[in-house]
Amino acid sequence: MGALIGGAIIAIGLITDFCYTEVFVSWVVQILLPDSPAKSVIVKDNTSFHKGKDMQKFWPDFSILSSLFT
Repeated sequence: MGALIGGAIIAIGLITDFCYTEVFVSWVVQILLPDSPAKSVIVKDNTSFHKGKDMQKFWPDFSILSSLFT
């Protein structure tokens, strides 16, 4: 997984198995959030693990969350 900021790839994480909620939460908390500048806009798709209660608690403290699909 990774993220783009101004054409640069950041927050690179190699997933060697299935990506499920716990894997995604770990990537967000340990890699994405620390590597992202303050006031970043994070765009996500409608994958089920992007919308779970585990993820909801991280977004308000860090950035604006925008859904690509509803």
